[in-house]
Amino acid sequence: MLQGKSKIKACLEVIVRDTLSFVSRFQSCSFHFIPRDGNRVANALAKDVLSLEAPLTWQRNFPS
Repeated sequence: MLQGKSKIKACLEVIVRDTLSFVSRFQSCSFHFIPRDGNRVANALAKDVLSLEAPLTWQRNFPS
């Protein structure tokens, strides 16, 4: 299990590093915590992605 946690930590470190690099291109940027109940669509999408076996792209009609 420790190895699994190390992989997650490594992935999160990459995401944070990439995010900080990306936002440095803006004059101003802020981040805000939004509870799951405040953003049900994003929470539903995040859960659905975990079960995908292949990439998914929406062309016109986005999930609600």
